[in-house]
Amino acid sequence: MRRTRWLLLIAVLLLLCAAAAMAIYYLGLPPIAFGRPWALVLLLIVPLVIWFSHKPLRVLGEVRCWIVLLLRCAIITALVLALADIRTVKEEESQTVIILLDRSYSMPQEIDDTEVPGNTVRRDLRFERLAEAVRSATRARSNRRDKIALITFGKRPRLEFPAAELSELNISNITDVPDRSYTDIAAAIRLALASFPEGAARRILVISDGNENRGDVLKEAKTARLNGVPVDVVPIKYQYENEIVADRIDAPREALENRDLPIRIILRNYSNKRVSGTLNLWRLAGDRELKAPLKATLDPGLNVLSLKWPAELGQPSGSFSYRAVFVPDGLPSDRPDNNEVTAPVLVRGEGRRVLLVVPDRDKEDWQALRRAIENAPAREGPSPNKRKIEVDVWIPEQLPGEKEPRLPELSNYDCIFLYNIPADMVPHDKQEALRKNTRDQGCGLVMIGGPDSFGAGRWQGEPLEEALPVDTSIKSLKVQSKGGLVLIMHASEMAMGNYWQKEIARLAVNKLSSQDEVGVLYYGYPGGHNWHVKLQPVGPNRAAILRDITTMQPGDMPEFDPSITMAHKALTDPEKGIGTKHIILVSDGDHGLLQDTRLLNLLRRDKVTMTTVGVTTHGPAAQQALAAISQPTGGRHYPVTDPAQLPAIYIKETRVINQSFLYEKAFNPQFTSERGDPLREWNKGFPPLFGYVRTQPKDSQLVQVLLRSPVPGEDLNPLLAQWQYGLGRVVAFTSDAGSGERSWARDWVKDPDGMFTEFWGRVMDWSMRNVDEAGLALQSRYENGKVRVTLLDNRDKESRAKRPLSSLQLMLSSPGSKETRSVTLAPVSAGVYEAVVDAEGSGSYAATVSGSLAGEDGSSGKPLILARDAFSVPYSSEFSAVKSNEGLLQQVAQETGGRVIDEQSLG
Repeated sequence: MRRTRWLLLIAVLLLLCAAAAMAIYYLGLPPIAFGRPWALVLLLIVPLVIWFSHKPLRVLGEVRCWIVLLLRCAIITALVLALADIRTVKEEESQTVIILLDRSYSMPQEIDDTEVPGNTVRRDLRFERLAEAVRSATRARSNRRDKIALITFGKRPRLEFPAAELSELNISNITDVPDRSYTDIAAAIRLALASFPEGAARRILVISDGNENRGDVLKEAKTARLNGVPVDVVPIKYQYENEIVADRIDAPREALENRDLPIRIILRNYSNKRVSGTLNLWRLAGDRELKAPLKATLDPGLNVLSLKWPAELGQPSGSFSYRAVFVPDGLPSDRPDNNEVTAPVLVRGEGRRVLLVVPDRDKEDWQALRRAIENAPAREGPSPNKRKIEVDVWIPEQLPGEKEPRLPELSNYDCIFLYNIPADMVPHDKQEALRKNTRDQGCGLVMIGGPDSFGAGRWQGEPLEEALPVDTSIKSLKVQSKGGLVLIMHASEMAMGNYWQKEIARLAVNKLSSQDEVGVLYYGYPGGHNWHVKLQPVGPNRAAILRDITTMQPGDMPEFDPSITMAHKALTDPEKGIGTKHIILVSDGDHGLLQDTRLLNLLRRDKVTMTTVGVTTHGPAAQQALAAISQPTGGRHYPVTDPAQLPAIYIKETRVINQSFLYEKAFNPQFTSERGDPLREWNKGFPPLFGYVRTQPKDSQLVQVLLRSPVPGEDLNPLLAQWQYGLGRVVAFTSDAGSGERSWARDWVKDPDGMFTEFWGRVMDWSMRNVDEAGLALQSRYENGKVRVTLLDNRDKESRAKRPLSSLQLMLSSPGSKETRSVTLAPVSAGVYEAVVDAEGSGSYAATVSGSLAGEDGSSGKPLILARDAFSVPYSSEFSAVKSNEGLLQQVAQETGGRVIDEQSLG
């Protein structure tokens, strides 16, 4: 009887399995597959469970016994199937393949310069072969319903072609490449997984050298496997056997007078032979550049070149930078991109240094301010009347950009004065360097007004405006006059003429203040001379005006007269009440130009100035004709040979519409209710001033307006305002400080009762960098995309216990990044604090540590800048790679069940 039951049970199980198989087949259910089929062996546990459980369970009765047994078997079976990773297999009629193409700098090239008539064409033969292989592979696929997509990647991925049924894929048509300075394969796979369409099998093909320096591709490969997406890889193999890589420069932090300065330069020779060459070593300090070339021979492997900077070449008095470039002899395959390194050297002096930036060094109206800074007595200390302030005078061109090796030179100075500097004289990269120097390193910043400063100098929306305690644009309409600007466009024959006309029109609109008016005229088809943008206030209409500018289609203007007449009529409309009236006419100089010269007399009578910009291809005669149009009206003429010059011209010309920013009448400065630093306990009077630039205080509780101009009927116009910006202090003085006859501060410069000297001495003292570096040293070491910053507390044990450090914060300014990274320094041993931060972009970095140093009496100290350092990343880590990393790509394929495809067999 027992044997019969067992046979019956087995028969039932077989019938159930057969029924399940028939259901899958006839009902069209998807077939079943197992990710771990070996786990099915565990199903042998089921008969054992039945065998050993049946007898004990018989006490429950026949029916209950079988119910319990079936439940136990079902649970065990479900657990085993889950362990075996059971899945249904959906057979798709088509698949989607997303190709991930590495475009980073580490991808190898085979450059061929082909001579063609009148030109040399540079071709990358290896990329051309790869493009042809991809095109052939996609053209020869068997299923034409398969979809193909393309993602290019470097530092970031970009979807070039979404999934579509393409007949073939030609990657050589892609000319716009992503940021090539890094390789992030993981981000490319992540974007691919998010870009697959529904309803098709999915597959990824990675074409790369495998030299990943951002992200974690193996982690992303696991995500692809969990999503059932295999990743095929095509390793782009290479190995540079004749390669020289400059690693770094080691130089001491202090330079002694009349002593040779020891320097170590570390280079790697990846060839199997000795390589001779020339090592050029530069020292960059301000506008001075010294070069010391020498011959060197590198052995295979690591080389350390020890040399001395000759004492006869002199030592700079402040911070400077070294730049070393190795030029090998007879090594044509060597890449020059990684043969150069730089090293900033910060030298701490005993005195305080101030940088005065002036627009023109030959025009010496700034000398009075320089003398006041140099002679200002100290307000605190044991010898308040004796101190040394060294003042250097630069022009804006000498300021370093944030990616230049000379950037650390800004750390020489504890305060920087900008004397009547317009925005167009300071490019954005130099502005960013100044802004970060104040925010992240605590350097003081003082902007002084004048006819070309603040809003009159078009600082609206510039990067450095963020650091100022005032807004340079005037949001209030309670001003005595406004400006009007009409742009006449006639440059259709210029290369990319319509593009440049739109660009300069947008630039002009963005540089105008809210209450100014702007209009755009051109000759169109059909319609002739017409207003594309009617003369209207910028403030409420700026967005609409910029949108309309994008639709401009200027034609070839037969003559100027109608457009100039329309511009004159609009600008002189009495209902508009425009004070400063200006026309900018850009022309390619052909056709009839101006027919009726009486129009120029009309413009001069109504004080309408007109500037002409000649982008002509019609010779000097056309340029002279355009100049003859502008000169009678008091305007200027600009002959332009390169369209890239146009933005700078338009920035300069929009400064003509600046009268609404200027107040040029005598007035006496008034104190506000806020009597803080730097005018705390001020007990001297103020002579009158004869002008200032209108601004408005920023809406921040940190802003203090100490002096104002009492102009009736106007909102609060700051004369002296200050605030704390990051680690630094910023002061805005909206009048000037010159000594010329027309200077607004001409009575101040006479220095009654020493007022002028004391005023600027107080401003300088308050804004100067607040530093206490006694006994502390900061060391920065860059390696493999990261920088390790170490703060050494070299004080003795008793001093460290009596005045402990606290709240240590590292601020790292990086080139090309608006934001600054801030991390906490953690103690690693007695008197040693460390932090590790990513440093990706090439260029100069500034590291500043701020914190609190307890007082002598044990009280908690005020926040101070405790230490500063600088380091340089000479080139992208892409150029450090000397061979491909196909091992990483093979791991990706193995993890996801993909294939490793040889580059030669791709097509």
